[in-house]
Formats: sequence, structure tokens, C-alpha cells
Amino acid sequence: MLSAARMRGSSKNLNLDKTPVSTQVTDEPGTPGNEGDLVKVTITADQTSVAENVKPTFTVHINQPLDHDLVVTLSNNATVTIKAGEISAPYTHDAQGDDVYNDSGEISLGIKSAVDATGATFENLELGGAATVQVTDTTDEVVAKLTATPSVTEGGEITYTITLTNKDGLPINNHGALNFTLSDGKTVITVPANGTSGSITVTAPDNVYVGSNTPVVQSIATVAGADVGKFEQLTLDKTPVSTTVTDEPGTP
Repeated sequence: MLSAARMRGSSKNLNLDKTPVSTQVTDEPGTPGNEGDLVKVTITADQTSVAENVKPTFTVHINQPLDHDLVVTLSNNATVTIKAGEISAPYTHDAQGDDVYNDSGEISLGIKSAVDATGATFENLELGGAATVQVTDTTDEVVAKLTATPSVTEGGEITYTITLTNKDGLPINNHGALNFTLSDGKTVITVPANGTSGSITVTAPDNVYVGSNTPVVQSIATVAGADVGKFEQLTLDKTPVSTTVTDEPGTP
């Protein structure tokens, strides 16, 4: 049995070899059944539907936080950056746009690519499918209004005009020709394709008698055309318009 003194003495010959040792860590890809550590990038819609004048929002997700920023390019070529240490980032898409026509549909947004901000390559990068938001129409009214020459001499010309307007000033420039028939059943005014007004000129009544004449009164009766149903709401203002017809006598 060694004495304590002898043990203390023997420690004088114990040296620590502090030479570093290194272990090489190789990537996993390429071995069957082991594609490497998965980095999965997906996109979801934050709402199932929006009105056409509302901007839909989406969220881009990653299945695990990364050491570097992740730059994601969407299918519309917009880019979203998921910051290092985070697992998602928001994105706001442009609204489809408010208009006067029936054009509900959908906005679909997918992922085109995802890259590490430092240029590092992922072992196993997977991109998810597209996310979709339904777009619903708002109801923007277009009013068709009739105007007429207020007064003419008998036998003169009365001009009737139909004008299309929207109270919010939205464009009315994407429709086919619209044919408006007036209350006499024979006068037809055409608003041309993509136009906002149309006119027609008719001859005022004339007779051989002295005295007042019956005013000519008209209103919008009906509208026809291939694109009548294209409008969210096409309203016919059926307020009558009146033209006073004065006598001709008095000239030498």
C-alpha cells in the first residue's frame, strides 16, 4: 500500500496533453432513406374570402427557426423575409380592385423559391403548395339617366341623351353596347361599347294650328345588350323628361 507521501510525489509526473482533437461532421444527403434535415416552407391565407376592395393577407411559415434570414420569393415575384430565429412572416396582397362589374374570383399565391440570406445551401428544402382566397363582389350601382332638350319650336329637333354614372366615380369602360328603349316604344338610344353616354335626335311634332302644343314626355323603359348582366347593379332612372314645343307663328 502506497503512503500518502509517495502518492503526492508521483503527481509531479502527470502532464495534461492539451492538443485539440477535431471531429468532421458530414452532411446527410445522398443516403437512401435519409434526405437530410428538412426545411419546409409553406404559405397560408389568413382569411377564406375578402371583398374585391379589401387586401387579402397571407402568412409564410417555416417548420423550424433558422440561424439566418430566409428570403422567400412568392409566385407573384414579391419577396418575404423570415428573420433568423423566427418561424413566420406576413404578406399583404393587393386588392383585386373595386369596380362596377360582376367579376368575383380568387387570388392564389404560391412559393416560387426560398434561399438562405447568406447563400448557404439547405440539405433538404421543401416548398409547400399555393394558398387561395376567394374574392367576392361588392355592389356598386350604375345609374342610367335620361335628359332632353328642354324647349324647341314645333318641327325642331329634340336631343335625348342617356348618361351612365357611378356615385363613387368608378370607371364604366368595360362593357358592350347598351340599347335603351324609351317610353314611346320606338325611340332607341345606344350607349356604345365602353362608353358612358349616347344620344339621338328626333323631330318635334308640328301642326298647322295656332296655339300651344302638348309637351313631349319620355322616360327610359328598358335596356338590352349582351353585357346588361355584367353590371353589379344597373339602375334605370325612369324619371320622365319633358320638352316644351312652342308655336312657329310670328315671323313675317
